[in-house]
Amino acid sequence: NGMPEMTPELQKQMSEMMKDPAMMKNMSQMMKNMDPAMLAQFGITDKAQIEKAAEAMENMSPETMERMMKVAGFGQRAYVGYIAPFLGAYRTRWYVKYPTWLLGAAVFYWMFGGWLVYMVPTSLRPAQYRQAGPA
Repeated sequence: NGMPEMTPELQKQMSEMMKDPAMMKNMSQMMKNMDPAMLAQFGITDKAQIEKAAEAMENMSPETMERMMKVAGFGQRAYVGYIAPFLGAYRTRWYVKYPTWLLGAAVFYWMFGGWLVYMVPTSLRPAQYRQAGPA
């Protein structure tokens, strides 16, 4: 991903910057004038989407922006600390991948197991499950 890692120092600096209404206005103006190739790195391709995001940023209160920065920091810490290492291990290590599949199958059966039998056509069911509905 193209975003830099959110260190606690960087997060605090961004939070302080976002408390200043003039800085928020400057950031929204910068977003409006940003190069489309750079915006594509962030997944933004539509010019109307850019305008809408910049307008929302201008109208956002500093408290809301601070909460948003905290949530973004939490999400990034969760991704870097837990999700990314798990995905890396899942892709490369069989002893992570297959137990994950088994756990998923067990949870799926626990949630839907009693109903699965009735999703199969009657003619394909085992003999003890051939009645029309649950006993």
